[in-house]
Amino acid sequence: MEAYRVVNKVPTKVLTFGTGIGDNLLDVKHLVLLFPGNPGIIDYYREFMKELYVRLRSKYPKLNIPVWGISHAGHQTEGSHEYTFPYLNENPEVYSLEGQCTHKVKFLESFVPPHINVIGIGHSIGCKVWMETLKRMDEHINSIAEPKKRPNISKVFMLFPTIERMRYTPNGQRTLPLLKWSKFLTPLLWPISLLPLCVQKWMIQFHFRGTPVPECALPATLQLFNYDIVKRIAFMAKCELEQVVELDTAAVEKYMGKLFFYFGTTDGWCPLTFVDEMKERFPKLEHKVCENGFVHAFVLENSSGMADFLKDEITLASEDAKKDEDLMEK
Repeated sequence: MEAYRVVNKVPTKVLTFGTGIGDNLLDVKHLVLLFPGNPGIIDYYREFMKELYVRLRSKYPKLNIPVWGISHAGHQTEGSHEYTFPYLNENPEVYSLEGQCTHKVKFLESFVPPHINVIGIGHSIGCKVWMETLKRMDEHINSIAEPKKRPNISKVFMLFPTIERMRYTPNGQRTLPLLKWSKFLTPLLWPISLLPLCVQKWMIQFHFRGTPVPECALPATLQLFNYDIVKRIAFMAKCELEQVVELDTAAVEKYMGKLFFYFGTTDGWCPLTFVDEMKERFPKLEHKVCENGFVHAFVLENSSGMADFLKDEITLASEDAKKDEDLMEK
C-alpha cells in the first residue's frame, strides 16, 4: 500500500507492506521503519521491503509486523496531484539534511503510536538521519515536563552507513565537483522532462541494460527526470558533504546497544579504512562486514540477500517479539 501524508509541511510518500498507515494499529506491537539514502525515493526499496515483509511473516506467522518506508521530503511527487510542495528557494530548511531529520521525527510522533516497538533500517545517509532521530527524540522528551509518549526504538540497522567524512570518500570526491556546478547542470533536465514517457522509459532501460534491476527501479528512476525533485536531491547532497564531517562518537557510544552496522567491502561512501577505525574506537560495536559482495545501492541488485540477512538479525534483536509469539502458542 502507498499513501501521501503531509509531514513538516511537505507531502510525503509512505510505502507499506502489511498493516498500513491510517489502518488500525492496535494489534501491531512491532514495526519495521526504513529511512532511505539519497535520492530518497522510497520506490527504489519496494522489492526489498516486500521481501523482508514476507520473510518476517514466515518467521512469525502469528504476529503482525508491518514494514514501512518513508521517502525523504520532496524527493517523490508522482501520484500527489492534489498536494502542493513548498518551493525550495523559499523553504530550504525543510529540504536540508537537518530538515530531513526533523521530518522523520515528526513522522514518528504523528503516525506511529507509542505502544509500538520500532525496528529501524537506515541506508546510506538514512543512517545519519536515524542517529539524529534518536538524539532529537531524546532531547525533545527531556525538555518537556510531561512528555508525550513516543514509540520505543529498539534497534536500528545501519546499512552501508554514510555518517562521517563524506566529502573525503572516493564517491564524495567525485560528487563534489558535480554539486558545485549543479545550478548550471540541473536546468539541462528541463528539455528531458518534456520528452514523451516512452522515450524516458527507453532511456532508463538503456541505462540499466545488462543489470537485472527490479521492476520498481524504472518508475523510481522516472522521478529523476523531474527538475524540482533533482534540485531538492542536489541540495540535500550538498548539505551532506558540508555537514557530515566528524563521526558523532558521542551518539555512537550512547546508542551502541541499539545500533547494528553493516559495512560493504567496496563501498565508495564508507571505505574499509573508516570501518577499521570504527572497530578500533568501539571494540563492542555490533557490526558485520559484507561477505557476499553486496553493492552500496543494494536495492538494485541484492534485495533478496539483504532481506535474508536482516530477517535473521531482526530475530536476534527482537526477543520480545519471540516471547509474544510463544505466549500466543500456549
